[in-house]
Amino acid sequence: MVTYPLSIIYCGKCGLLPEYCEFSPKQYDLDECKKWLKLEHPLIFDKMYPAIAVVEGEEEKKDEPAKKKKKVVKI
Repeated sequence: MVTYPLSIIYCGKCGLLPEYCEFSPKQYDLDECKKWLKLEHPLIFDKMYPAIAVVEGEEEKKDEPAKKKKKVVKI
């Protein structure tokens, strides 16, 4: 259900909707828009740019040196 008047959030840096900040003119940096959104509307920021969770198993695999398998030649 939609209630009126609508509450629309515009970016404080580029003036576009936060979903369209990446298409703003070259004079605006997307990182500045992200910083503004994170400060002013953290819930929207978390929804648009979710943190990437690191799986513990993958983290351990990256730290281990790569093991090479030896080829066994049968004669």
